[in-house]
Amino acid sequence: MRFISKICLFLIFGIFTAATYSQNENKTTIAALNLDMRDGVPANYQAMFSDILRDELFQTGKFRVLERIKMEEILAEVGFQMSGCASDECIIAAGQMLGVEQMVAGSIGKIGTLYVISIRLIDVETGELISTGSSRHKGSIEDVALKSLNEAVLQITGEKEADKPPASYSTQETAVPSSGNFTESDDYLQGIIDGKKYAEGKISWVFGGICCGCFGVGGAYYLSETEVPSSMLIGKPTDYVLGFTDAYKKEARKKNTTYALIGWSLWILAGLNR
Repeated sequence: MRFISKICLFLIFGIFTAATYSQNENKTTIAALNLDMRDGVPANYQAMFSDILRDELFQTGKFRVLERIKMEEILAEVGFQMSGCASDECIIAAGQMLGVEQMVAGSIGKIGTLYVISIRLIDVETGELISTGSSRHKGSIEDVALKSLNEAVLQITGEKEADKPPASYSTQETAVPSSGNFTESDDYLQGIIDGKKYAEGKISWVFGGICCGCFGVGGAYYLSETEVPSSMLIGKPTDYVLGFTDAYKKEARKKNTTYALIGWSLWILAGLNR
């Protein structure tokens, strides 16, 4: 009976490990250059919109996305200037220096009251234009970040918007600021970015995975509550606080689940050694 239990535990662990490895192996390594802010689009939106683009690419589950800071460090070491890098030749050269398989580049422009987003996916090795995505929105620039970037990303990955709602900024995932008019939604979006960046899980969930197995993993995902550090929100606008709080809690829950999975894996390994 003990032998059968060990075999079952070994199979569970093997399936979990194989699935994780396979998922990572199937992902393409990419980097996204900062979006070019064109006619009528404030330059101070560049970093924020570019980070949202990278997050949307990551949320598709199809890519391993190189972080902006790491990308800037690598290019700075070789003296490469990202500013003004718009041609395919320049984008491919940047991709070769970064050691990625594919590159994403694009722009946001404005014609009257119409915002236009255009992005393209390029194969670094062959120089081939793999796919393009574009989105047009007439209205506020906030909606460009909330919806149009996602639409463009879905196009370059071959998905349809109707099949998959916005990954990171849908109305189900993030609450609209109570003001309802998005007068400070740039603060709200920055709050989302910072919340994900600074979120911390509780390592104690490792013991939850060890003691309760799969139930510990489920508890970490569905029951874990993480307190947002109030010291990071002092003096911040209301919209920023809302965005930060929502993103922080969601990201912390993911990390708690990861800790519980580690604990469950240790429990399986311990069972195999008995």
